[in-house]
Amino acid sequence: MLNGAAFEWIHHEHVGRAAGLTTGYLAAIADTSTTSLSSVLSPLQQAALAFTDSSTRHVKVPDEVFVNFKRQLQLNLDSQDDAPNVTVDRQLVEATATVGGYNLVSRFLVALDVNDRASQTVPVPHSPEQSIFEYPVLVEAPDVTLHVRVHFHKNPRAPAVILVNSLLTNLSMWDRVVPAFADNYTIITFDQRGHGQSSCPPTKSTISRLAQDIASILDYLQIKVVHGVVGVSQGGATALSFGLQYPHRVRRLVVCDTQVATPAANKVAWDERIALARSGPEGMHKLASATAARWFPKPGSSFAPAPGGSGVEEDFGYLSAMIAGTDVEGFATSAAALQSYDLRADGLMNALRNAGREYGMRILLLAGELDGPLPQRLRELADEIGGGHAEYVEIHESGHLPMLDNPGKFGVTVSDFLES
Repeated sequence: MLNGAAFEWIHHEHVGRAAGLTTGYLAAIADTSTTSLSSVLSPLQQAALAFTDSSTRHVKVPDEVFVNFKRQLQLNLDSQDDAPNVTVDRQLVEATATVGGYNLVSRFLVALDVNDRASQTVPVPHSPEQSIFEYPVLVEAPDVTLHVRVHFHKNPRAPAVILVNSLLTNLSMWDRVVPAFADNYTIITFDQRGHGQSSCPPTKSTISRLAQDIASILDYLQIKVVHGVVGVSQGGATALSFGLQYPHRVRRLVVCDTQVATPAANKVAWDERIALARSGPEGMHKLASATAARWFPKPGSSFAPAPGGSGVEEDFGYLSAMIAGTDVEGFATSAAALQSYDLRADGLMNALRNAGREYGMRILLLAGELDGPLPQRLRELADEIGGGHAEYVEIHESGHLPMLDNPGKFGVTVSDFLES
């Protein structure tokens, strides 16, 4: 952190967490002046951290820091019944070599800008009181990371809900509804592969792989069971796949404006959209206008292009910039996931029914009233699942993204379901 080696932090943090490091520890490491330092780290850990900071920042360690570290090492040795061949001087040498070795590694990485991370801020929590944290989570070695934002509830035992966005959007699409859930839950949002600040994968994505990304995020945050997974469009299919693969890890699925399989006619349509995105410098802007018109068919919607194509509304400008700012190849690799998937063939229906019986998982199927054939298909899916495990709700006068079109109604509907 002190040397700005984001690459090194990203690849070591998950190892540290697996060994027991918590967010509280990480916050203490980031700010040794915090008043809660003594409640998180032992006196020996505090002395070792002060020694590390001094050596890294100034090379020469002040006498008082050195003496205190040596004293804490001696106290630690004295408390052990048997420590053969271990002396304080040996531990001091090993500590100094460790600090120096990692200073070499971190400065090497920054000087050579390994993996283009030299200009990235090291993603360390800056105080235990901070309620919103952002993390780059490594989900596929060696270099697929997802940008994750967590709105922590003030109660550390509060259940968590993760929100999974659509293709061509980033985590900001949930900003209007996060406050509806924040009073009762820790809220997790993220940029899916190839979108926002997440990295572009080297190979095409699949719905199954996107669902596994959710599991990786939960593992990183040490959440064994998430209360709710809320997904829309591609995120809705991803939520269903998560319920299929990890029925024991979720209690409520909210599946919005999606389908359980790729319609045959859509395969060609996706090829055409990818070709449009790759058509030149204006390709993504053209895709943005076409997408907004399809997503928000309600006349006068502030998210749809204005008559004549000027698109001057503030909401349309935000949406258009979000879509147009998506990496072209990030869009292409993610769109591939929607071109050929069939969750029914993977045993979806039996898995959802079994999850309801064994784990109490319930499903809300939700659609914007104006979203073409999707309301009818999701209503039929709810009936097919049956058994009291699924229900269908329609958001009136909304299109493909009701959390943007009608955030008030969406927030109340989803909140009521999560609390049921």
